[in-house]
Amino acid sequence: MISFADAQNLLKKEVFPSGEMQFVSLEEIVGHVLAEDVIIARDEPPFAKAFMDGICFRQDDAYRTLKLKGRILAGQSVAQLEIGPGEAYAIMTGAALPAGANAVVRKEDLVFEDGFVSFSTQDLKLDCFYTQGSDLEAGSLLFKKGHLVQERDLPSLILSGKDCFSVYCKMEFAFLTSGDELLGPGKSAQDFQVYDTSSSYIVSKLRQWKSPVRHMGIIADRPDLLEAALREALLSCDCLITTGGVSVGDCDFIPQLVDKLGFTVVFHKWAIRPGKPLLLAFRDQENKRQWFVGLPGNPVSSLVNLEVLIKELVAIFENRDSDRRKIKLPLLNDLLNNDLKRRAFLPASLSEGGVIPIEFHGSNHILSWRQIDALIEVPEGKEKLLKGELVDVRFL
Repeated sequence: MISFADAQNLLKKEVFPSGEMQFVSLEEIVGHVLAEDVIIARDEPPFAKAFMDGICFRQDDAYRTLKLKGRILAGQSVAQLEIGPGEAYAIMTGAALPAGANAVVRKEDLVFEDGFVSFSTQDLKLDCFYTQGSDLEAGSLLFKKGHLVQERDLPSLILSGKDCFSVYCKMEFAFLTSGDELLGPGKSAQDFQVYDTSSSYIVSKLRQWKSPVRHMGIIADRPDLLEAALREALLSCDCLITTGGVSVGDCDFIPQLVDKLGFTVVFHKWAIRPGKPLLLAFRDQENKRQWFVGLPGNPVSSLVNLEVLIKELVAIFENRDSDRRKIKLPLLNDLLNNDLKRRAFLPASLSEGGVIPIEFHGSNHILSWRQIDALIEVPEGKEKLLKGELVDVRFL
């Protein structure tokens, strides 16, 4: 059994970033990793513009009565307009300032009468406008290559002037479950059967990461059927994930089939809790490395491994930093750790002021996942974490 730290190092050594790229539209880009630097096309703001309705004029003319020359609307060209001494234009929010204007006063501080405008206060705010390029100058970097695009990035990406972008290709998955005792959703269970409670979450998470997934369902615990299913799945994926059949039981056929299919095992079993009986392997074919991840059959074990290992695998493949989003938060209740030899990842919920451990009965306790927001990471050798102690928390 390999330690958590050694397994992480092996993962970084053996997983290579994908060099394959594709173009996606702005509407499809969320969840993808940029394969190019993205530059802003114009100054932002692209011109000096009013942020309140009012008038624009020369600052030297403040507190004088000014002649109104007209009105400037948002979206109107001001290329032919210019403000001279003693003149003003009425200006709308978002409208560009014409040549000569270097002051904007809001409408509430003005008096309009017979084509002229005067000021109703001696305490004027003259800068009710944005200056050109005050946020960012043209040619500046918006996002670096390797950035994972999120919804909040879309308004800024539009400022590049582009409608499609180069991104790294996503890792393509195939997924299947093995187990004679398992039932899919909506099936009538006999007294010796249980529902497959982890597969829906795994497939949903992979698709949430924008990865293509081929879900092949539940395969019976027969070597011939499993081998056929594995061979079919491996025809068109970067990574095959299975659940169940990876331990040492009489019906745990996955390790021998992985060997038969030409995979090299990176490690089989690692020192984490829950989730120890994990199998990670690869094979190189036609200048492409194909991955196999055999998850444990116990549902919480499989979901923890998805969040801890597969998420890291995907991040490296997609040429980006890990999105584990691990931070330190205060523990709101004491937490006992009953296995000092393994790194623990225990379910927790977020609350005001910190994180609360969820009651957890072990790797089969799938109902603990109902309340989960994060995993508390407990290092090896740590027996008790006390209320108020800062702990490492991984958001899901």
